[in-house]
Amino acid sequence: MKELTSYKIHLNQQLTTNEILNIHHYVANNACDVYLHQNHLIADAGNVTKLLSFFLLADTQSPMKMIIDGECVDHHYDQLSVLWEQRIEKCDLQTKYDHSTITNNISIVV
Repeated sequence: MKELTSYKIHLNQQLTTNEILNIHHYVANNACDVYLHQNHLIADAGNVTKLLSFFLLADTQSPMKMIIDGECVDHHYDQLSVLWEQRIEKCDLQTKYDHSTITNNISIVV
């Protein structure tokens, strides 16, 4: 069942290149889309160059938003959070939409 969930993440330090690549590999090999947003920055985790650029410019003093789109979003969140758990200071669920809320040609707030 298709879901869309967003999380507000506070990092305590920058991610290593290896951690960033692990996030990219997870997203590239699983049935989900992951997007990261902070201020004027946005990245599709499936695009390794955009993901690396995002984390190069990201500010650890400001929260970022992670949006996961796909099936079994909670499972994907659990798997992704293991990849960078030592860098996450705090993570809060922002919004969660299930398949009945998500339809074509509709705008939603994340």
